[in-house]
Amino acid sequence: MEELQPQLLNRLDSVQGHLAGVRRMVTSGASPSELIQQVRALRGALYRVEELLVREGLRTCLQQAPQKPRQQTLESLMSLLHVKT
Repeated sequence: MEELQPQLLNRLDSVQGHLAGVRRMVTSGASPSELIQQVRALRGALYRVEELLVREGLRTCLQQAPQKPRQQTLESLMSLLHVKT
């Protein structure tokens, strides 16, 4: 996870800056269509953060799989993907 930290922090800084921009747009009276466009871009940026975390979680889970019972590995994988077992 350490090697992923700089990339995650960079993306989170971008999300934070983007969110601040959206807040400024709200206070300056931007149109709903402009705000929707920016909120969608913000959601996409957050999705990319989530994607990095899921990939790392899957990698870690699969690396640890030989040391864990199969059911525990399956539950860990399903949890990363938000699937109920």
